[in-house]
Amino acid sequence: MTNTPPPGPPAGWYPHPDMAATQRYWDGQDWTDHIAPAAPVTPATRPRDYYDDDLEMAAFRAQLDEPDRSGLIVAGYVTAVLLPVVGFVIGLVLLAKRPEHGVRVLILTVLALVVWYNLITPDAPTYNSYGGY
Repeated sequence: MTNTPPPGPPAGWYPHPDMAATQRYWDGQDWTDHIAPAAPVTPATRPRDYYDDDLEMAAFRAQLDEPDRSGLIVAGYVTAVLLPVVGFVIGLVLLAKRPEHGVRVLILTVLALVVWYNLITPDAPTYNSYGGY
């Protein structure tokens, strides 16, 4: 029974370990003295998992990089009711960052302004049946 060494990599051009931007030829058993410039890596020759700009990976990275805005969202809803002017400003900021919450905060702010206005202002004069106010 003889021990045969496992087969090595197939013959071909491989990146030169000592010289950047060059390739060296492997004949299947040993390195030759043949050296060539490294072939540019184009999207057609890259393996699928090499893509950095893959849409799924970009979307995943965007989710990881997006800061948590839950505090701003809560502040928007609370200030929309208690301090509508501040709530309006936060609603505008949220409109740019998280549109679904921004719209809700702005609507709540307008409703709260109407309620606060009616609570704070005295009753307006009304027309009575005798022809006067």
